Amino acid sequence: EVVVLNVNNNRLGISQLVPSYKLDVYEDDGDTFVAQFQNDGNNANRHGIRIQCGADDGSGTTYFLGAYDGDGGITGFIKTVSGTFSLADVSDVRLKKDIVDTSVKGLDSINAIKVRDFKWKKNNELVTAGFIASELKEICPHIVDGELDDLNEDGSIKPMTISRELLVPVLTKAVQELSAKVDAMQIEINNLK
Repeated sequence: EVVVLNVNNNRLGISQLVPSYKLDVYEDDGDTFVAQFQNDGNNANRHGIRIQCGADDGSGTTYFLGAYDGDGGITGFIKTVSGTFSLADVSDVRLKKDIVDTSVKGLDSINAIKVRDFKWKKNNELVTAGFIASELKEICPHIVDGELDDLNEDGSIKPMTISRELLVPVLTKAVQELSAKVDAMQIEINNLK
């Protein structure tokens, strides 16, 4: 590793000869993370990273974290807009093509999803109204990442994950379908009068 401190600009580069930021770390090693912050005392009061930035009164838009793909294209942000904290996906029409209405059947999908209560094996904590990734993958595969029984190289579980925000369009489609049914029923009722 090459560690360079650019004293003129007060910038620290790790594996970066000319750092672009106050702390600029570069890594090109597959299937690993670039950094780790650990505060482990086997207690819930051990917090992770604190990020402080933006207007003192919380107004405007403050970007706490930007997420970029391999060639530097933005994929999303963790930000606050006028006091509302959110995880925001990039969704600009100028970045999309082949736009068509979805073929997803919202009501059918939502009605097929199993909502489960369960306890985590690790801590016996109860989850009320949650999902099981492998069950959800059968109905909405685009919401689930990973494969059942997948393992990391060291033999540990490589867990399946759920992107809950991807349920929002399916829920929206279901509401639209319900609205169309209500409208059709209202027309029938009006015709009977």
